[in-house]
Amino acid sequence: MKSIVRAVAMPAGIVILGIGLLEAQKAAESDALDAQLHEKILMIPGDAADPALLQVTLFKPDGEGPFPLAVLNHGKSVGDPRQQERYRSVYEARYFVSRGYIVVLPMLRGFAGSGGVFGASGCDAERDGLHEAKDIRAVIQFMARQPNIDPSRIVVSGQSYGGWNTLALGTLNIPGVKGLVNFAGGRKAPDCSFWETDLADAAGRYGKRTRIPSIWFYGDNDETFSAATWREMYRRYTAAGGTAELVAYGKFLKDSHNFLGSVEALPIWMPKLDAFLKSVGLPGANLHPELLPPPYPEPTGFASIDDVNAVPFIGDKGREDYRAYLSEEMPRAFVIGLDGTTVSSHGGYDPLSRALGLCEKNKRTCHPYAVDDQVVWVAPAPTPIPTPTHFASIDDTSAIPFLNEYGRQSYSKFLALENPRAFVMAIDGTSATSHGGFDPLGRALELCQQNDRKCTTYAVNDEVVWVTPIPPATHFADIHDVSAVPVSSYGSYQQFLGWAKPRAFVIASDGTTISSRKPFDPLGEALKQCQQIHRMCRPYAVDDDVVWVKPMEIPHATRFAEIDDVSAVPYLGESGRKLYRMFLAFNGHRAFAISPDGACAFSRDFDPLASALDSCGKQHQGCQLYAVDDQVVWSTVANTR
Repeated sequence: MKSIVRAVAMPAGIVILGIGLLEAQKAAESDALDAQLHEKILMIPGDAADPALLQVTLFKPDGEGPFPLAVLNHGKSVGDPRQQERYRSVYEARYFVSRGYIVVLPMLRGFAGSGGVFGASGCDAERDGLHEAKDIRAVIQFMARQPNIDPSRIVVSGQSYGGWNTLALGTLNIPGVKGLVNFAGGRKAPDCSFWETDLADAAGRYGKRTRIPSIWFYGDNDETFSAATWREMYRRYTAAGGTAELVAYGKFLKDSHNFLGSVEALPIWMPKLDAFLKSVGLPGANLHPELLPPPYPEPTGFASIDDVNAVPFIGDKGREDYRAYLSEEMPRAFVIGLDGTTVSSHGGYDPLSRALGLCEKNKRTCHPYAVDDQVVWVAPAPTPIPTPTHFASIDDTSAIPFLNEYGRQSYSKFLALENPRAFVMAIDGTSATSHGGFDPLGRALELCQQNDRKCTTYAVNDEVVWVTPIPPATHFADIHDVSAVPVSSYGSYQQFLGWAKPRAFVIASDGTTISSRKPFDPLGEALKQCQQIHRMCRPYAVDDDVVWVKPMEIPHATRFAEIDDVSAVPYLGESGRKLYRMFLAFNGHRAFAISPDGACAFSRDFDPLASALDSCGKQHQGCQLYAVDDQVVWSTVANTR
């Protein structure tokens, strides 16, 4: 088909496309367009008998089509229709795109960016609906001529005033329109004393002239159209011969007139609409589930929605935020971080997912508290607090294993915090602190365990709960094989084997052995004794398992540089040199590895040489040991693992 380009007077920012399809290029609006749905704003001619350009929003699936067409009609807000926002109906639009439809949402004349003048006749609902239906028909006929539209598969839907106009359109029996969808449809004329009677009478006349099947959705607590009103409309419509399925879903939130704009309604209407579409020969299968929000949590009855003091974990600022949330229009969501953070979101598509995404920045753990007018809070289970072990006094900073001076300073800061609080650490000296809010222990463990660290709780509130992590069994030898012990320790190891569990046996780098059968954390006790005499020790056996890992051979010192000459370390940038200074602050067995691309890692766990090389080599090539203990071992000959 050849393109037809007409020379017409256009507002700035409007261009002619293809067969006269007009697309608005307004930058202010394009910034808000939904790329996932290929959203466009079009200007399409309305009813030819009274020319006007109508602003139309278009959404489409991926691909070239041809696609079935869904036309969604808007309601009317109180006030000047020109001030009404462009209709996007995010949930219903995404529903139809997920089922493979191109979706168009026309703004009727006099509304938003459309031309022409809105005109209502007062007490004549039939006439008003038919007047608006002519513009909707013009949009359908225009879209049906597009090459990516299947003109034989069309569904028309509307909400409130748009639902009434959809029923009016049904009387025109347009070829290709297979079904009508009415969400809380009607027309309210406050200046007309008998508008409800007029509405029911007009519904009967519409039903008599309509041959297209329809489905109607209404709730019992609709503050615009009472149950008596819409039930009489339905009775008169079907009695006159109109084919309609009524979905009367009872009470919904505070006002069921907002049903279509509430995410909680999706599980109610989507299955019903799927079945209806299939019954009239239209697609009703969910081809793109990623376009729809995940199921929202059910109301829990934890508290009344307006009970500000019931919201857990938050302080005065959080309660101010919750009061502000209660004043926002729906859809809306309020979520709580377990550290007391609060985030709310309202309007648009899926405010709950948006709020959770904002809250969970910086690796917070967050939970929904309220969605729209329902409290959905389910109190999470806190991380179980270990039993106190009396490993040391809570304020004995020197007793903490593995930490360097930086770590001990962190622990001193922990001691100054109020309860609830938690301090956790890993055997490489990493530590993390959390306090206040809900579950500080769980939050501290999350922080510490980044980068696959294995972290253990040292203190919670005013109690030390530390138990030294036990390395996994290595099967280096049988637990009873005295000859396999890599040092001459026949007597001490035999003594260890004669003890009941719990028990631990460690070996120092000079061949000294230390064993412990302390009821709480014998491994930690043995390692602590080793540290007190400044020997480097490694676990050999714990309880009935040999956990010994043959250590890497320590390279010879190369005298490349002094151990504390930070500027001499090759490859490193400022962050790497900072990490090397931290390495220098540790006492005991330690290793530092570097790679040519500037990466570095250090360790002081049970096998620091291997651990440093492994940590560096996970994402970098050519890692080599630079320093071990107090010696620089760097060489141009690779000392890799």
